[in-house]
This record gives sequence, C-alpha cells and structure tokens, in this order.
Amino acid sequence: MLHKPRRTRSDWYKRVRDAGRETAAVPSTAAPPSPWLGHNQGPPIEGRRSWSDHCWRRSRRRAWRTAPLEVVRRRVGRARKLGLSYYPYVLVILERGVNLQAVIFGFAGTLVRGREGRVEADRYGRVRPLRGVVDKLARLRECLVCVVADDSDSRRGRARVDQIDAEAGRVVDDVRVSGVVGEETTDGMIEPFLRQFGLAPAAAFLVGSWESERRRAGNAGLGLFLWAADYFSDTTRP
Repeated sequence: MLHKPRRTRSDWYKRVRDAGRETAAVPSTAAPPSPWLGHNQGPPIEGRRSWSDHCWRRSRRRAWRTAPLEVVRRRVGRARKLGLSYYPYVLVILERGVNLQAVIFGFAGTLVRGREGRVEADRYGRVRPLRGVVDKLARLRECLVCVVADDSDSRRGRARVDQIDAEAGRVVDDVRVSGVVGEETTDGMIEPFLRQFGLAPAAAFLVGSWESERRRAGNAGLGLFLWAADYFSDTTRP
C-alpha cells in the first residue's frame, strides 16, 4: 500500500512563496498607496494572497500579540487620561516607539462653533463651545494640552481660548495664536510648543476638523491625527 507523503510546514511556506512569485510576474492593477497619514503600506485587500501578504499578516499578529495584563491596564489608564481609546494609543507605541504625552487642539470648528480660521461669536465677543467639548476637556489628566488658533487679533484669540479653558477647569497649558487668518501658520506654532516642553513630535497628537489641520499634523511629524468628530465621539455636533 502506497502512503501519501506527509507535508511539512516548510512545504507550505514554499507554496505560499511560489504563489507570491507568480503574482509578482503579473502586472499589478492595484491602486497606488494611500497618502493618508499613518498609512503603513500594507498589502492590498483584494487580489491573490502573496508571500508579502503572508509576511505582513504574520508581523501584524506578532506586534498585536496580547501584552501582560499589567501592561494593558497601564496603557488603558494612560489612554483614558488623554481622552483616547486603547487602540490608537498602542498604535503610536508600535509605529513610533513613544508614549503620547500631549494633545493639540484646533479651535474653530473643533472646540467652538466656526469655520476654518473663523470663529462664530455673539455681539459681546463670547464664543460657544461645541456640545461635549467642555466635559471632554475637563476629564484630561496628567497630559499637556495646547490650543492653536487663527485670529487677526492675538489678544482677542487668547481671550476666546481662555473662556473655554475657564469653563473646562483650567486644563490648557499653552495657547498659540497665529495673528493671521487664512494662512497655514499652524506649522510654526506647533514646533515652539514642542520645544518649550521638550517633547518629541511623535509624543503629541492633533485633534482637528479641517483637511489643512491633518496636513499640518503630518508636516510636523506628530504621532497621530484624529478628527474632532471621532475624538469627541458623536457629541461634537450640536
């Protein structure tokens, strides 16, 4: 009686590798990599499984292997102090090798009503915070908080940020006002904040509501960018 040869693990790796070589010989029709911030150049979702796909999935499983319970608890606690969930906090640790220590907020459209670079205020000059913003800011603990704003009047801009800070219980550590409306000057305001507190760019993340703010986070080399609607859950929109 003939016995069927037993397949080993090395045979399986060889088949997957050969399949990857065959796939590489075929012209690729996949879309170019996304320019979004944080893209890790992973394999395309569609198409045949290749050797690089297998390696990428295996590396991802190893990176997200369950950490010791004490480490997980410590990370969850730090993430909550920053107003984050566990996943984005650990993602920065895995990709950049640092712990997040600071959060930078945009102002118009992120903390208060307004459009990009322009804040809506009443006739007395008071601004209206978006729903859920004050409560979220008040829960921030043991982290640095910075607010960057565009306002043609620096004193008025600082007064408006100070109003929100007072309502949240004085949690803002630094305020940066560009003094110019409509120009992308936030890049020059983030770097002085990082130098002042001795932070690496990857140790801070930016919360904003505009595409220009997302680009600024990438230009400054920040560890993460979050849309305000996601950071404040669904309560940022009145």
